[in-house]
Amino acid sequence: MSLFTINTSVADVYREPDFNSTMVTQALLGESCEVLNQHENWVLIRQWDGYEGWVNHFFGVHSEEPYMSSHVCYSLSTPLLDKPDGEILRKICFNCSLKADSTENGYRVILPDGMNAWTNTELYSDPDPATRENILQSAFRFLGTPYQWGGKTPGGMDCSGFVQTVFKSAGVNLPRDAHQQEEFLKNAQVELEEAGWGDLLFFSENGRVTHVAICTGEMGFINARGWVRKESLEENAHNFNKKLKSLYSLAVSMKDLLIA
Repeated sequence: MSLFTINTSVADVYREPDFNSTMVTQALLGESCEVLNQHENWVLIRQWDGYEGWVNHFFGVHSEEPYMSSHVCYSLSTPLLDKPDGEILRKICFNCSLKADSTENGYRVILPDGMNAWTNTELYSDPDPATRENILQSAFRFLGTPYQWGGKTPGGMDCSGFVQTVFKSAGVNLPRDAHQQEEFLKNAQVELEEAGWGDLLFFSENGRVTHVAICTGEMGFINARGWVRKESLEENAHNFNKKLKSLYSLAVSMKDLLIA
């Protein structure tokens, strides 16, 4: 299989092979994507979640074998250095995956293009346990992050990219878009009043799911809407969102995908 592995912190993925096209999602460092087609300096890729789009050649490297990452970065932003205590080569972000070895000077990283780099930031060989508490702790780290259509990094996120990113950090893989997430989880539907920490709330317009949020309990939630923020469907709450209350569709329990 022909693969294209992302060699920069984040690569924007477009609907068409053109920077003026709509960005539909993003791919992160260390992700090996299936190559579906090529056009001039562009590669049509399929990502781990099945999403397809075009990425420019300079964001990665071609290979026949996947990049064998061993660690994940859970820092929102951290530099990779050209040597221990050296100069910055590039910066990486939350959920970037790396091939790394622990040394007395931190971690030695082998990037997808074969270049060596170093970081003193803690890297992790296993995701956080998939608990409701860990889901919310990860979600709260993104408070204030600006909204970006197609985004799923600390630089900018859309609603479903935010949800997918948070759950992936706990080893739970969800589809990319809100309507796909609802379809994937709809059999676990619960009443809104029963939704607890880490459950998901979905919102619809014209019969189609268009928004998703992570429940924080008692009808509260955290979501990417303008920016990542806490809001509520409880009318007496200070952060009550009347518009989203009118668009509320359903809540789903995540208990079957979480360990506690």
